[in-house]
Amino acid sequence: CNHTALGMHYVPGVPDGGEMPKPIQFLRGQVDGYRKLVVEREPGTRFQYSGGGFVVLEHICELMFPRDLGERLSVFLRSLDAADVGFGRAVAPQSADGYYDDTRRVPCRGGLAFPS
Repeated sequence: CNHTALGMHYVPGVPDGGEMPKPIQFLRGQVDGYRKLVVEREPGTRFQYSGGGFVVLEHICELMFPRDLGERLSVFLRSLDAADVGFGRAVAPQSADGYYDDTRRVPCRGGLAFPS
């Protein structure tokens, strides 16, 4: 299984601290480390994970709802009493480490930011 249904298995993130690019910029390959997202398989023929699919979903949500997606999801999560879940850039002390496909740990917590 090569995980390339939409051509983006791993969402590599961007350096933290700057402004987060819009989802459409990731999809168009306008962000360093990202290539343009393309459909590499006939839809519905075979399931394969694609991190890029979540960026597509975020873009669709932004088009459908004018308010920030992270803000909308935070309101929903608070209604479920899930106070420890969020979409901000602050790193909680109990947060999990990330790992690359080759099992290397993603360097320094808070060093990378990801689309919602």
